[in-house]
Amino acid sequence: MKRLGIIMVGFMFVMCLMGCKSEKEKEILIKEDYLEYAISLGEKDLTIENIEIIDNYGEYNGAYVVKMNRGAYQVLTMIEVGGLNFQFPDSNTPLVWKNRTFYELEDAYQKNILNLDNLTNLQDKINKDF
Repeated sequence: MKRLGIIMVGFMFVMCLMGCKSEKEKEILIKEDYLEYAISLGEKDLTIENIEIIDNYGEYNGAYVVKMNRGAYQVLTMIEVGGLNFQFPDSNTPLVWKNRTFYELEDAYQKNILNLDNLTNLQDKINKDF
């Protein structure tokens, strides 16, 4: 019985290591894909070293909602998606990353990448500071 416990603890440790590695790999993919996305929007001076994920709001239906460090006007911003209001301290709003492609929140909702339940969860996380 003791041996089984040791094996289980070892297995859980290995699984944690695999998960941690996978999170780091996912972060690298997000940054690489964001660089490509930003260049497609006309960004010329951005490098992979300059890319920063400010917030990770979680995974929803295989999509990740992240706030990247991108140029923003210092003005309170409110957007409406699916009838829900989201408030931000500046014009930098989260992006949705799925299948190595970025979407604005509204686009992700319109394309059924995010549903209304996902948006409600996001609203709670995003608006908590307001």
